[in-house]
Parts: sequence; C-alpha cells; structure tokens
Amino acid sequence: MLSGDNWHHSNKEWQETLDLAKAYGWPEPREAKNHGGWILSCPAADRSHRIRIYSTGSKNTENVARSSRKKIKRCQHSSGAKGILAVISSRLQSAARWIKAAEMATTIGETEQRLEKLVEDADDSMADANRQFDLLEAGFEMLDSELKDLIPTEPRPTVHEMADSAHSDLRTANGKLRDAPSDSDQVGVLREHYEELLVRLDVIHRQLAH
Repeated sequence: MLSGDNWHHSNKEWQETLDLAKAYGWPEPREAKNHGGWILSCPAADRSHRIRIYSTGSKNTENVARSSRKKIKRCQHSSGAKGILAVISSRLQSAARWIKAAEMATTIGETEQRLEKLVEDADDSMADANRQFDLLEAGFEMLDSELKDLIPTEPRPTVHEMADSAHSDLRTANGKLRDAPSDSDQVGVLREHYEELLVRLDVIHRQLAH
C-alpha cells in the first residue's frame, strides 16, 4: 500500500515503478476517486499515459507494475530522462577518477619496488643504476603530483579503497543505465564508457590479486 508522501509502496514491483516515475519527473500519485487504488499521471496529465496503482501484491498487479515502467519510459512528456543520464554521467566520471587514481597508485607502488631493487643492485652497476634511478624518481614525482591533484585528501586511500569506490560508482551507473531511455544516443556513449572503465578496473583487481 502507498504511504507517507505517496512515493512508497509495500510491493517491490510497484516500488520500482514509482521510483522510475519519480526519476522521470512524473507528479506524485493521487488517490483514485472510484474503484480504490491510486492514479499516476504523466507531467502532461495525458489520459492515455495514466497508470492505476493497486494496493495488493498479486501476480497480476505485479505484471501491470512491470508493464507500466515501459509506458513511463515511452512517454514523450517525461522530463526526468536527462536527470538519469546526468546521474549516470556523474557516476562514470567519478569512477573514471577513482580508476585513474588507482592506476597511478599502482604504478607508484611498482616504481617504488623497482627503486628499492635498484638501490640493492647499485654495487654491481652504480653508474647505470644512478641513471635509471633518476629517471624513475622523476617519473615517480610526476605521478605522485598528478595523484595528489586527483585525490587531494590525506591520508591517501589505498589502491583497494580506490578500487572499491570505483566499483561502487560503476554499480550505480550500471543500475541507472537500465532505467535510461533505450533510444537515446547518449546512452550508447555512456554504455561504452562504462564498459571501458569496467575493463580497466578488472586489470587493477588482477594486479591486486598478485
């Protein structure tokens, strides 16, 4: 049953339908004048886009709830599609920032290990080691400076924490992609960006497993 601000329903399928309608800018449901239940109308109050919300959770009403989500997505009066795309874009940008930071932090860690090894082997080839050390140190300082620009907080998160933050952002973005309008050109671009970030994050996870 609906409760509170009329955006909450005790049935999972109807709750997903209400969440989608709210994201697409539909007005708050109102109580039906006859036959019970509630009425959900599109922003233009188009009668053909009207959805009756049932209070019971039978299988048939759950099917109606699922089919109603298609109607919400197809409605040309919806204003919230851009909002969903903005959330996806924001989450992908955040995930990209965390992944880049994790990639840099991983490179820094590998560079530190190489620097330590070069110091240990310095007795065997001091001149060559010094040259490599200088190059690696310069690269280390450059990466460390860029990483500070990306993640200015102190203490700096670990690579595991950066990867976890990126995973959370990607999971949210993927969930919103399922609700995004399928005929939007921007969705395709965002989906490609999501897939590319997923591959980069998988590389980081495999590096952490070693």
